[in-house]
Amino acid sequence: MKKLIFIALLITVSILALHSCIPMFPTIHEIKPAIGTDTTVTVGSTMLSEIERFGVNLFESKLIYCGIEGNIIHVAYREFSNNMARSAFNQDFIWDLSKGTIIKFRNYTMEVHSADNNIISYKIVSG
Repeated sequence: MKKLIFIALLITVSILALHSCIPMFPTIHEIKPAIGTDTTVTVGSTMLSEIERFGVNLFESKLIYCGIEGNIIHVAYREFSNNMARSAFNQDFIWDLSKGTIIKFRNYTMEVHSADNNIISYKIVSG
């Protein structure tokens, strides 16, 4: 009987330990740059970075400025898991600034102040 109680206790402790190592919600959720901040980045640099950490696992999504052609800005979306690119989660987007300077992507809204082939100046309005 003592052996069964010990085994049951060992199983319970193991389950509780495992559950505490794998949280249901992110322990870290960080957005860079901060909402409302005027920002300028160069071609190839990250415009928006969203980081979530689930226990020991790190997930990051990025918007990367790729330049402008006429009034069309080019932006790449990339996802990373534990600092490794997730190839199925890469997309390239274009936005026509002649139609407006507001860019909406997922739950983020950005306002572009200026852009050329070297830099883009913008502000994340909401997210």
